[in-house]
Parts: sequence; structure tokens; C-alpha cells
Amino acid sequence: MALTSDAARQVRRARDELIRDLDAAAMRYPEHTWIVGQQVRFLIDQQQFQRAIDVAAGCGGNDRLCAELLALAQHYAGNLVSADSVLRIADALVQSPPNGVADCLGQDVMLLFDVGKAAKVRNLSCVEQQRLSGNLWWLSDPLWAIRGNERYVAHGVRRIQTRLRTGMPGTNSTSGPGTAAARPCGKP
Repeated sequence: MALTSDAARQVRRARDELIRDLDAAAMRYPEHTWIVGQQVRFLIDQQQFQRAIDVAAGCGGNDRLCAELLALAQHYAGNLVSADSVLRIADALVQSPPNGVADCLGQDVMLLFDVGKAAKVRNLSCVEQQRLSGNLWWLSDPLWAIRGNERYVAHGVRRIQTRLRTGMPGTNSTSGPGTAAARPCGKP
């Protein structure tokens, strides 16, 4: 059921107020990636795409999360090639853990492999897993003559939006207030 025009105006006004509050919080905690993520999310909801790009570009927190936010904003602004490029940079920022066993592709991509092959893929370095992922996404792109892979970007956007809306803690997520990962996480 769609919102009535009065309800839609109320929602827009409430979102504008929330964005002002997030702007104030971001001024106080500029390296707090969760706040920046919510700014970008709600600016996109308000269809303020250029402002979302500007906020994401000024993100001072975790490099990967900031790059993902910029890719998200670029996507909604209709900049497929830029979104693709920035998302690939974000994905390249995944590091292999010290024990050498990693799942740099994520569970969603690992589902493409049977259990035995997935275990072998996890034993590859992040660089090798990312090379494999690049090949998989290249093969999935039906429009090779058009720059940017819209399927890769759409997949990344869904992954990023899920984390923004759920506030899942962890290295590869945007975390909500009160979690260890939510604390300001400036550049090393």
C-alpha cells in the first residue's frame, strides 16, 4: 500500500530532520563510519544523490567501508562505471587474515561451489580468491561492450544495503551504536 501524499510529506520532513541530526553527529565524530553510512543511506532515500556522493567521498573511517558507501552513492546517482570501479577498489581492500584461511568472496559467492571446492577456494589467498571472483563476474556480464558490470554492482549494492539496514558488527560491516566495531575506526 502506497503512502498518501500527506504521509509521504511527513516522512520526507522526518528524514530531513534525521539527516540534520546525522550531519551534526558526523561533525562531532567524523571517523565514525556507521554515522556516515546512515547519512548516505538517508540522503539516497531523499534522492539527494550528489550530496550522498559528497558525504561518502569525505568519509574518514575504515577505507573499505568508505569505498563501499561511495560505490552505493555512485550507483544511485546512475554512475555505473564509477560505482563498478569504486566497488572493485573496496573489494580489493579485503586482507587475508594472519592464519591464511579466508573467505574473501563472501558466503553468497561461495554458494556457487560444492562443499569440497569451496574448502579449496577458502584456502586460496585473498588475492587469488579476488582473481577468481573477477573471472566469475566477468563471465556473468552479458554486455561486454558496455563499460561497467551492472550485475556485479547490483550484487554489491544489495550487500552494502543489507549491512546498512541491519548494522551487523564485524570487520566487513557497518556497525550500529554500542558495538565494538561501531567505535571510531580512523585510518591506521
